[in-house]
Amino acid sequence: MAGDFAGRAFEVLSKRPMRIEVGDMTIADVNELLDKLAGSSGELENLEVFETFYERMNAEELMWLIRIILKQMKVGATEKTLLHLWHPDAETLFNVSSSLRRVCWELFDPQYRLEQENTGVTLMQCFQPQLAQFQMPASFQKMVDYLRPTEEDPEYWIEEKLDGERMQMHMMEDASVPGGKRFCFWSRKAKDYTYLYGEGLKDDRGAL
Repeated sequence: MAGDFAGRAFEVLSKRPMRIEVGDMTIADVNELLDKLAGSSGELENLEVFETFYERMNAEELMWLIRIILKQMKVGATEKTLLHLWHPDAETLFNVSSSLRRVCWELFDPQYRLEQENTGVTLMQCFQPQLAQFQMPASFQKMVDYLRPTEEDPEYWIEEKLDGERMQMHMMEDASVPGGKRFCFWSRKAKDYTYLYGEGLKDDRGAL
């Protein structure tokens, strides 16, 4: 049980005089409170959310809730395992769309296989970028060789890596948007930040 906080919480909660029967919360109710928890402005607001969970869930439900919040599911499987069980092409589509909804809607039939044109990156559709691999070259010269400079163009640029959220921006022509161009912004984990940065050149919320 070491390192399993949710499991320890279940042991304690199951011995307390509280709800024993299955709770009355729907998935939508749980999602709504999790959204409220994510946007919480302080400890008092957090406490209010957790009190609601405590009063309306039994010990087993609270255990899984804690695992969801801590992102420590401990089910002995990764998302790749679950996607493969759903459909042979599920992981491929998820990697280029970051949309579980799209995976479930389009790949409900295991006999249906994705065409090649449906497995690529699509404009205005979030995808999971390939992250750079950390390298440990034997020497500085070897690191320079990796950059493949030429005699005609021996220079290269290095950008300083700053802390903060990396954004993926898509842009397309759209006459219905003031300025004629529509933008979409996503974080590396596919969170939509368009509401924060603006969907067009003349959007009052725009940060450009």
